Amino acid sequence: MYEEIEAVRHELKQLPSVLTSIDAHQRVSTIRAAFAATAQRISDKTHEARNESERADMQTLYRGMVAAQRMVERMADLAYGDTPMH
Repeated sequence: MYEEIEAVRHELKQLPSVLTSIDAHQRVSTIRAAFAATAQRISDKTHEARNESERADMQTLYRGMVAAQRMVERMADLAYGDTPMH
């Protein structure tokens, strides 16, 4: 379920460098896409929850992925003087 996040793990570990790199726009787009795809995958799996507790956990994971995507977007915006990168 987290394959996309695993694929950008190295980029996430070096996010400050990513944000200031020459190819930051492409790299940030890849990170954003990984969070979005993971959030969608979690959302798709939520209906498979066996009980309300499991469903609540899945919803929390979903919200966390969306929040992480927004944080990366905001950091990118700040790195480029509030010029939205998304």
